[in-house]
Amino acid sequence: MPNKILEYFPNSIIFNIIHDPKIITDRYMQTTAKFPGYVKHYGVVPEDNEYLAFLKILHGRKDDLTVADIWAFERKKKFYTDALEDKLKKEIYAKMFANSIFRKAIDDPRVCNTTTKFDYKEIKRYLDGRL
Repeated sequence: MPNKILEYFPNSIIFNIIHDPKIITDRYMQTTAKFPGYVKHYGVVPEDNEYLAFLKILHGRKDDLTVADIWAFERKKKFYTDALEDKLKKEIYAKMFANSIFRKAIDDPRVCNTTTKFDYKEIKRYLDGRL
């Protein structure tokens, strides 16, 4: 979120892209939910990490483990099926909706609020006033 970035980089200029929650939820369902749920990256997570141990167990039970499978197992103690699609979609939508509300509420001169439909003239005016 822009406020967190500003906390660490107070002199930065941030473009705060506010997405439509429905569009982002649909994109999540088509992409992220299908991503592999277990990918080994040596040195990133300590081997004794409890969540990594959990993921290893799930991966041992299902070779093609996905992010949606992990979500389902954390909530229902079973792997993802199409019957759970509405529940996953509602949960993701709620997160995306809340995220958009927080992003819209940001009012800081170092933050340029925009949507995915960029108005390049507006962005140029914003930058001209800051640089």
